[in-house]
Order: sequence, then structure tokens, then C-alpha cells
Amino acid sequence: MKNIIGNSIKMATLEIAEHDFPEAMRWNDAKKACAALGNGWRLPTMEELDELYNQKDQIGGLFASHYCSSTEVDSMVSLSRWIGGKQFGIGKGLKIAVRAVRTFGKKKYLIKHTIKNIIGNPIKIGSPIMIGNLEIAEHDFPEQMNWNEAKSACAALGDGWRLPTKGELNELYSQKDEIVSFADGYYWSSSEVDNYKAWNQYFANGYQKYPIGKYEVGYVRAVRGILKFNYLIKQAIKNIIGKPIKIGNLEIAEHDFPTQMTWSEAKSVFDGFGDGWRLPTKEELKIMYNNKNKIGGFAYSFYWSCCEYNSVNGWSLYLLNGSECSRSKNFSHCVRAVRFF
Repeated sequence: MKNIIGNSIKMATLEIAEHDFPEAMRWNDAKKACAALGNGWRLPTMEELDELYNQKDQIGGLFASHYCSSTEVDSMVSLSRWIGGKQFGIGKGLKIAVRAVRTFGKKKYLIKHTIKNIIGNPIKIGSPIMIGNLEIAEHDFPEQMNWNEAKSACAALGDGWRLPTKGELNELYSQKDEIVSFADGYYWSSSEVDNYKAWNQYFANGYQKYPIGKYEVGYVRAVRGILKFNYLIKQAIKNIIGKPIKIGNLEIAEHDFPTQMTWSEAKSVFDGFGDGWRLPTKEELKIMYNNKNKIGGFAYSFYWSCCEYNSVNGWSLYLLNGSECSRSKNFSHCVRAVRFF
């Protein structure tokens, strides 16, 4: 094991083993072998493999033409890999080279010290600034981080704190003189381009950079929607559920939420409901459409379901004609609560 890790190479928040495993492996074997190294060693993601390729001269020893990543194209038969800097899909049963990596220092530091250094106490984040219905943390996180770390660090704050969307990030830039304490650098948003890239914004001049690899590092400022995560959660049962309508074994809230939401916000808002209330499935949305006159109160608009189309899009239903379609999770749509009874 020590011969694999050797004198590991550190780049930003990623630590790379000095040597490949001595033999090529199948995907499942590769995951187990990396995990067996202990202390957080693992297969690199596709984005991390791209970075290894970009820095291969500095890292050294990357002589094989194919390297295994942890990113799955298909959960049953294939995986992502790179060869000469290009990404390909390859069967999990084929044997290819393996180089282990791990996240070091920053991730553990952020999780342990975020509340202390950013929040100030477990309830409030410094002296948060209000812009409309958006609450903004007083401070950036103390260090830059990649996109996945940024999402995790914001979520670790609890109470609805999260990365801003690209629209919210642009609003932060437009109000930066009022909010203050921003760096003249790139800030992450939660808005994804695809599995590998996400939006961010350059606060020196307001330019939104597109696209940028999620493995790159940027500044992070947490936000939360006061209307959606405080008022709605407290008032939902009284003002939204009302006199629910029963269709078969499905109970449907009398009213929509008073504001449209992104897919992630729509899922998160039910954390405070209890009693089994939730987003409907796409099949349940169809039932609601077929009984829309009995249920009443629907807008002629898109409604979110809890079902994902992929990592970027969620399933929705257009209440004007009952058509189902996948929509970007960053779009804001109507939400109606349901539960079994």
C-alpha cells in the first residue's frame, strides 16, 4: 500500500498517489483497491482525471493510455475514462490503469470550522444582509474551493443555507457595494451546465464565466431564501394545505405554494411539513391533471414533480395540456403538495 501512495503530490485540494497500481483492474476492483488504501483514498472523478491529465507533466508517472474514473455513464455496463485527454465510455468489465486520489486538508477544515468562522454562532451567519427575500452571509468562506466542496460546505451550515443560483449571484454583484466584503475573483453559483461544468461570476467586473470545470476553485458566499425557507415552512400547513382533495388514496393540498420555485427549492421546502406531505411523482401529477376540475386552483403553467430526468433536469407537467417534459432544475415552476392517506 505504501508503495502505491509513495511521495504523494498535492495540487489545490487534491492529493495524488505517486504510483499507479501495479496491475490494470476492472472498475469494481479499482474502487475497492483504492478504498482499501484507507484514509480517504479513492478513485478520481472524471473532472479530477481531466485535471490529472492537464497537470500530468508535474505529477509524473502517468504512462498508461487509459485511466479509470469513479464517474458512471451507466450504472450497469460502463464507466467514464480518459485517453490522451479525451473522455470515453468503457465497459466496467475491462481492465484499465488505476491512480488513487484523495481530498486533503480543506474539506475537513471547512466542515469543522465553517460554523465557527462563518456563522459566528450556530444560529446566525455573522450579521446577514437582506436583499429582497434573499439573506446573504456576512462573510465568504475562508478559503476557495471546488464546486462540489462549495455545495457541501454551504449545506453544512444548515437552516436552508446554500450556494446562490447564477441569477442570485448576479444580484449579489449588482448590490456588492451594499453587501461589501467580496473579493475581486470568481464566485461559484449552484447553476450547473452539465455534470462537469457550472456557472460562476467574476466580481471584479460582473462577467459570468461559462463554462468552467467543477474541479476548479472559486470563492463561496452562502445565501438562503427567507420567504421560501422560513415563511413558507411555517405557514404551509395552514395556508396551503387548506381543505385537501382526495383522489383515490392520494390527498392533494387545496392550494399551490404562493411562489414558484426551482426543483431543489421545491424538494427542500417539504423538510418542514411533516405528516407525509411531499412533491408528487410525475404519475401523480398526471392524476392531478386528469382531475384538475375537481381539484381546482391550478395555474396554466408547469408544475414540478419529485422525479429527476438527469442530474441537470427534473420532470414537470404542463397543466394547460397535460404534457410531461424535462425542464432545467434551475427554472422556477409551480408546486402543489400531496400525500397518501
